[in-house]
Amino acid sequence: MQKPSKYYTLTEKGRPKVVMMSAEDFESWQETLEVRKDFPNLEKDIKRAREDYKKGDYVTLNDLLKKRSSLLSRNKSSRLQK
Repeated sequence: MQKPSKYYTLTEKGRPKVVMMSAEDFESWQETLEVRKDFPNLEKDIKRAREDYKKGDYVTLNDLLKKRSSLLSRNKSSRLQK
C-alpha cells in the first residue's frame, strides 16, 4: 500500500542516488514543476494580487460577468441593426 508523502532515498556509499515515491506524489511534483515553468513569477504575482486586494484594487467575478454580458448584448444589438 502506498502512503502519500512517504519516500525512500537509495544511497550508494552514503550518497543519495535515487528517490522512490508513490506515483501519485510523482505526478503532483510534475504538475508543480509545470506550473512553475508556466508562471515563473508566481510568488511575486500572488504577493502583488494580495496587495491590490487590500487596496480594493480588484474586480469581482459578478462585476466581470455583468460587464461581459453587457458587452455581448451591445454587440448583438448592433449586429441586428445593420
